[in-house]
Amino acid sequence: MDPTPSPYLPSWALEWFNAQRPRFDDPEEMPHRRAAFYRLLCAEKNNRGMRKMWERVDHHVVGDWDRDSFLGVLIYSTDDALEDERRPLYSSPRAVPETRLRNPAQRQARKLARLLREMLIVTPPRCLAYNAPELKFMGGTVERLVIAYGFDLALDDLNEIYRRHGIEYTSDSKRGWLQRRRASDVVRIRVIEAARKLAEIGRARDFSFLQDLADALQRLPDFETEHTGQPELRSQKCGWADWIRVAHHGLSGVGTSDNCLRVVDWTTLVRALFDDVDVSEVRVGQVLKESA
Repeated sequence: MDPTPSPYLPSWALEWFNAQRPRFDDPEEMPHRRAAFYRLLCAEKNNRGMRKMWERVDHHVVGDWDRDSFLGVLIYSTDDALEDERRPLYSSPRAVPETRLRNPAQRQARKLARLLREMLIVTPPRCLAYNAPELKFMGGTVERLVIAYGFDLALDDLNEIYRRHGIEYTSDSKRGWLQRRRASDVVRIRVIEAARKLAEIGRARDFSFLQDLADALQRLPDFETEHTGQPELRSQKCGWADWIRVAHHGLSGVGTSDNCLRVVDWTTLVRALFDDVDVSEVRVGQVLKESA
């Protein structure tokens, strides 16, 4: 695409283009963001739909902060339209058999330690569990169990864990994140059960520690509770429809409204920002209605 800004950009959009261009040209910037920056602000001069869109935006979006935010939302919302990327295969650890344990408390402690490590592995970013102290310091908890109950613990086989939970994509991709988030809920329930069981049969001095661990994990919200209001998660698929859902939701916080961008404007933006998309206004209108 010609990197020359469109001749019908409002003056404030042109100023933003010139100020932000070094940032988006930085080699460290994500390629899809750079592409969105130029596609939004350098559309062809004969693109009547984009010209009409900019006229409406110039009329409805008047505050400097709102104008900057408007442009940023349209560009950065493309983060949520990335295609799913298959997770890589990892080198399997050298198989070292664990010592057979006869003591029930030892067996339960090792089971808990395995589950704690598994939860740490599958829990994705951008959720409360990921930042919970019980997960951040889980290595110390596992070490405490190993020392207190005297057992060995084999290395985790990442490929096996991901296979067991049906995790096929990277955590950066939408589907991979969803797979990990749901797996985290499944493993968390098992961790809670294992911790409470060990509190019953393990050392008396560990009772409070194990109950506190289980209680803290029990308080974490599950997927449905935590993420119901996130528009990009309403579908397993990814693409332009996710961009609309996220951008439409984001613009509600910068002083714009549906009076600013009509269905025809959203349709024009989709066609400008995404390759090989000739979507109809009817379909765009359906997605906007779902996002309301």
